[in-house]
Amino acid sequence: MTTVGYGDKTPKSAPGQAVAIVLIFFGYLTFAWFTATVASALTVSQLEGAVRGPEDLSGKRVATVTGSTTERFLRHLPGVRVATYPLIEGAYPALLAGEVDAVLYDYPSLAYYAQNAGRGKVRLVGPIFQHEAYGIAFPEGSPLRERVNRALLEIREEGLYDRIYAKWFGATGP
Repeated sequence: MTTVGYGDKTPKSAPGQAVAIVLIFFGYLTFAWFTATVASALTVSQLEGAVRGPEDLSGKRVATVTGSTTERFLRHLPGVRVATYPLIEGAYPALLAGEVDAVLYDYPSLAYYAQNAGRGKVRLVGPIFQHEAYGIAFPEGSPLRERVNRALLEIREEGLYDRIYAKWFGATGP
């Protein structure tokens, strides 16, 4: 479409030239859109990494904490070779040394490591595989329970929770 004038038939009339200009313009847009779409797809694919779900862990060496719900979850996945550590901090050096292919554990712990000590060395990939709530336990009838619940509600409503989360984990909550 844009080789007009290089031996091809060229429009001679003003309406023909106008149509040619429109075709050239839309040809450029179409080519740019196509190039951007392909580049974007390749970039997203590379950023997402090789883990998009639990099924992608088959054949991989995966580290987690001994006795955790994550260990029980991994033991039920076919083909996953599970390496356990007493503390999650023991799994990070194994990952950096190439002894394991991935570390699976609680999102806040992994996000904190990736944002701080692991920055530039590791990255979080894939979705959260299994949502689990955290809780705070108090003795039956404790006067602290109500005060803590109110304080947590206040920091959520004021946006302080999101600011704290972003500071320590580098993003808004999962």
